[in-house]
Amino acid sequence: MRLNQDIYRLLGLAFVLAALSWAAISMADDKKKKGSSVDENVLFVVDRSGSMTSQLPSIKAAVSKIVGSLKPNHRAGLLAFDGCTEDRVSMVVPMRKRAGRKIVAALGTIRAQGATALAVALTKTKAIMETLKVCPRLVLFTDNQDTCGGNVQAILDEFKSNREKYCLELDVVSSSEDEQVLKGLQDLANELGGDLYQASEAEDVLNAIQKILAKAKRSGDGSVRGTDKKKDDDDNGEDPNGDRDDDDDDDDDQKQKDKAKAKKEKDQDKDQEDED
Repeated sequence: MRLNQDIYRLLGLAFVLAALSWAAISMADDKKKKGSSVDENVLFVVDRSGSMTSQLPSIKAAVSKIVGSLKPNHRAGLLAFDGCTEDRVSMVVPMRKRAGRKIVAALGTIRAQGATALAVALTKTKAIMETLKVCPRLVLFTDNQDTCGGNVQAILDEFKSNREKYCLELDVVSSSEDEQVLKGLQDLANELGGDLYQASEAEDVLNAIQKILAKAKRSGDGSVRGTDKKKDDDDNGEDPNGDRDDDDDDDDDQKQKDKAKAKKEKDQDKDQEDED
């Protein structure tokens, strides 16, 4: 009888320990999920109009540092705009994985010129969003509202009426000190689920981007639109323009060498069998 009681006590203790372990694991998983709030997809939208001359160096320094710390599975892209026509809006670096070096290189070529074509930039962004398989968070760097007479509100209304289609959120980082401009940019960000961050120095811009990415929420499933499980082109290191990262080229070279080596060994084995 005494033995049976001891066995029951041991079984009860084991059950309690197992329950506590399970609870600890669940809490750790929850904590990990909450701590992993960095959005996997971010599109940097840079206003390169003439008034951004003094601000561009800070933006370049901050964005370069951010993209240098992105994980391999994070997608990033760079869009820049100036002038009042659509041809002045450029998808400089298409959304892709391992885009850090391309974005840093592209930032080095950006020069300030032209007007603040915010409406044109948003229109082009809308068209780009329709072709993307991923749902990025947009980080817009600008110091002004639209100066080309564009209808920004109409574009915002279309974005909001097709949330699932465009699945984006937009935050604005601005160096402006004009209250009217800041209010307009605040309204722009708020209407697209984001916030306005006032920053001019490189360190302040960097802190703003870090805050944006830290509080970013995953859109949909957080990475790919819809239910299609087919891998994106950039999963294979390719972007829509057919460019490839240097790392991917190195991988391909090694694969080719390994393949050639395996074929050579196979041929040698066959020759040996024939001789035997």
